[in-house]
Amino acid sequence: MLITALAGLVVVVGEYFQFAQNMNVLTTFNTWFQVAQTVAFPIGLISLFLVHGANVQRKRQRWVLSLLLIVVTSIYLVVSLITGPRAGTAMDWVYQGYISPAGSTLYGIIAFVITSCTFRTFRFRSREATVLVVAALFILIAQSPLGGLLWSKWGTIGDWIVLVPSNAASRAIVLGAYLGGFATAIRVLLGIERAHIGGMAK
Repeated sequence: MLITALAGLVVVVGEYFQFAQNMNVLTTFNTWFQVAQTVAFPIGLISLFLVHGANVQRKRQRWVLSLLLIVVTSIYLVVSLITGPRAGTAMDWVYQGYISPAGSTLYGIIAFVITSCTFRTFRFRSREATVLVVAALFILIAQSPLGGLLWSKWGTIGDWIVLVPSNAASRAIVLGAYLGGFATAIRVLLGIERAHIGGMAK
């Protein structure tokens, strides 16, 4: 808790006080952060092998996926250490040929999940849901060529909805998230919030 509080105070002082900016406190702290990340990476890698190795050894549910993860991670790690992250190497070929398409596939699957959630959400169960459905349909038509064919002003009104009321609501949500993050940061600095060290909040 003391380390967390001191680290948070260093960032606050380095960001908002001129004497700390003159001393390049944040630059030094960022260097320490990069060193900590470098040390944490092999620790996380060892933890991954230990956890999934135990799954394979004890034949737990879906242990084959754990074995696949260990094999793929080991191969990619060896290839990366041999060839390096340069373009045109085996590491780059594996990334461009397998990892990038796999990521695109996952995003494609997420699109279907979002569509399903949208269908279940957009139902006329309340006045708020009705406003949401009407606004969504209006924007969809405004962004498509059909809107211009139906009414010449449709696109203009749709842009106004996106830029004014929708943008205002988005900024309000972001502001609320920032306030929540600030409150959480204060709780962490004061030792009230202890979830990051496995404890419970006071």
